[in-house]
Amino acid sequence: MSCFSSVDTSNLFFKKHEVSKQWSLIIVTLVGAFLFGLTYYSVYDGNWTQILLIIALARLPFNWVTFKVNSLWAIAIVHITFDFLSLLTFSFI
Repeated sequence: MSCFSSVDTSNLFFKKHEVSKQWSLIIVTLVGAFLFGLTYYSVYDGNWTQILLIIALARLPFNWVTFKVNSLWAIAIVHITFDFLSLLTFSFI
């Protein structure tokens, strides 16, 4: 099963704009993190500090996993594991 991922986006960006592959990965990662943070705009009442520093930065480990294994299944497993561990941690506090 093939999915359009950050790696695919990075490759398209690399080919279209003639930047190095490393820079295209960095640009796509930062833009993706920003857009991901924006999806939480209404949840955090437009608090840009929360959106950019907490939510957007939390996306970076997921992007790293995507680039390493080139699979959206890996992100799903990491996300579920992270949420489950957070739930367990905060349930006992």
